[in-house]
Amino acid sequence: MLLKGEPGAGKTRLILHITRKCDKIVWVSTLKSAEKVRSEFPKGANLFVVDAHTWERRSVHTPKDIIVQNPINLNEVSLAINKTLGAVGKKYCFILDSISGLLLYHKPQNIIHFLRGVMVRLDDDDASGIFTLTKNAHEKEVEVSITMLFDNVLEVENEFSEKGVRRIMKVIKASKYIEHDMVEFSIERDGIKFPNEIDDELIDLLEIG
Repeated sequence: MLLKGEPGAGKTRLILHITRKCDKIVWVSTLKSAEKVRSEFPKGANLFVVDAHTWERRSVHTPKDIIVQNPINLNEVSLAINKTLGAVGKKYCFILDSISGLLLYHKPQNIIHFLRGVMVRLDDDDASGIFTLTKNAHEKEVEVSITMLFDNVLEVENEFSEKGVRRIMKVIKASKYIEHDMVEFSIERDGIKFPNEIDDELIDLLEIG
């Protein structure tokens, strides 16, 4: 699944909501440190973090934090991911947050080749995957080319008015029938809130569980 949206639209919160039913999570971070990612999860979560942002290991990192020494080298990022997936086994939830962080350093065609390799690995491992992309941060042709790689594409956006912020999730493309192609949701202290039937449809779309 590709999840698109501008910064602050709710991509991370939506991922955390969907993956709460995952037994094993591998989170590849290109724009946040491993400790920042871990702070979003409850203690005890079976979480592996591939940190392609920090550049060096620090005392706060755990044995399940894999630090990419040179994130500008796409081969090193790929090796770190494959090493982690080898340790995790099969049937995990894989998050790549964000493709946009990789596009800061690499040509789009190299990223597309990299993403296809990751997707093949996920398919072999019977795993679920969510990839994020910052909307309007790249040339339209690049965004369209990356979107074409995915069978399932969601988009989140904020609509601002005098009454406040209205948060919308749209289903741009889906591999299975989804009754609701647009839904309003809210972000609250204890998580994200939207209709229960949408919950079920997203879980089914990602084949979690």
